[in-house]
Amino acid sequence: MTISTESTTATISIRRRLILKNFLSLLAGGLVERVINLFTSVYARRVLGVIAIGQVSWAGSVVSYFELLVNPGFQVIAKREVARDPDRAEHYVMLLALLQGILAALSFGLAVAFTLVVPRPAEVRLLIILYALGLFLKPLDLSWLLQAHERMMPLAAASAVSSVLHALSMILLVHEPAHVVRYVLLAYPFRLGLYGFMLYYGLRYRLLDWHSLRPTLIGGWNLLHSALPIGLSQVAILLYYNSDAIFLGFTHGDEVVGLYSTAYNLMLVPNMLLAGAMLSAYFPALSRVARDADNARRVSGEFLKAMVWLGFPIAALGWALGRHVIVFLFGQGFAPAGPLFEWLSLNTALIFFNVGYNQPLNAWNAQKLVFYCTLAGAISNVAANVILIPRFGPWGAVATTILAELVVMISTIWMRRSLYSLNWHRTLLAGIAVALPTAIVTRLLNTQIHWCISATVGLVMYGIGVIAFEKQNVLMLYSRVVKREYCRYVGNEQR
Repeated sequence: MTISTESTTATISIRRRLILKNFLSLLAGGLVERVINLFTSVYARRVLGVIAIGQVSWAGSVVSYFELLVNPGFQVIAKREVARDPDRAEHYVMLLALLQGILAALSFGLAVAFTLVVPRPAEVRLLIILYALGLFLKPLDLSWLLQAHERMMPLAAASAVSSVLHALSMILLVHEPAHVVRYVLLAYPFRLGLYGFMLYYGLRYRLLDWHSLRPTLIGGWNLLHSALPIGLSQVAILLYYNSDAIFLGFTHGDEVVGLYSTAYNLMLVPNMLLAGAMLSAYFPALSRVARDADNARRVSGEFLKAMVWLGFPIAALGWALGRHVIVFLFGQGFAPAGPLFEWLSLNTALIFFNVGYNQPLNAWNAQKLVFYCTLAGAISNVAANVILIPRFGPWGAVATTILAELVVMISTIWMRRSLYSLNWHRTLLAGIAVALPTAIVTRLLNTQIHWCISATVGLVMYGIGVIAFEKQNVLMLYSRVVKREYCRYVGNEQR
């Protein structure tokens, strides 16, 4: 019994260290990538202007729906299955390539047909077609394979290099609103290079056996059946992520879309960086404990707690100081987007909680429950958009966005009550207890001192609060990141 307990404890410790290593790798690479992408976003908005950015954002929002037809959850299922059984990698690589290639051609045709009937200017219809060309690159994306094998570091490094090269090309070639077509097309060569690296890495380090790759559609129907709930969930998520910008384009024009999309996309940056990195790091571990109730609760509880403590300070500081961040990054021309960004930042706390509590369901073959949750959010969002956006414009869009995420949160709590449920309210209340006073104090200080100093004070306050609630975990994290035992562990893993 003692040996078994010690072995289990050692296994948990190793797994936590591996998750931490993968998260830090993704975070480091993702941070570089997001900083570069933020730079390109700032540069593009300064040289293209509000109207062109509104057109680009609207076209991109439309094409995102066609992109879901190419990958309706296939990569999530493939990543989950290969994480459990690495010998199935070749089968899923070829199956996804063929299925996604067929769907890419179909989706591109639908996008072209859409441009023939949409009542928008010719330049916007052209942008839709240009964005739709990127659908043909989706079958080449093997990021799911590297994530399934927990090879996060090379993937993050390659993505960062690709982003740097893309940024440099933008500085050289995009200088005015007339260059908007270049702005869209410049991304494709670097995406091709990144996907080529993924294939090379998979072959070089034997994640794939070249001789075992055979064109196949065997299992395609089962894959589609398993992925459909995830795909429908992604459609529902897009409805309450993108439908507000599409509604605004029809009712209030490109300038309003440019302002709102600037605030909204900036709000999504930490969600895509931190939430995405943490989910990718935890997903293989969550997949492997799907049939072990105790370990499933333990791992998912760690995941939820990490998401809350990561997301809530971003929401607090965004609400307190968001307008200064907008002007600092994009200039006075985008100043009206500042208040929108502040209130959209509250959505960040909801997103992090929802990812932390409902995404483990995808790892546990319960993707239908995730779909029901996101469907509830999508229905509430679209219905509210129809009512509020024509009357209140971008402020109506802010309200419907927060409403949708609240509906998803309530639905997730209800749906997960019988599947490895957690004492979620303690984690949630602890996050609120620290984030709320941080937000209020930071906003009040902002009226007296420079906003950068206010932000620093807010971060210190939040850090003290986290230590007060999570002293043991903070000390454990410190020992793993700073002490030599973690460095030795990383070196052994790499060897």
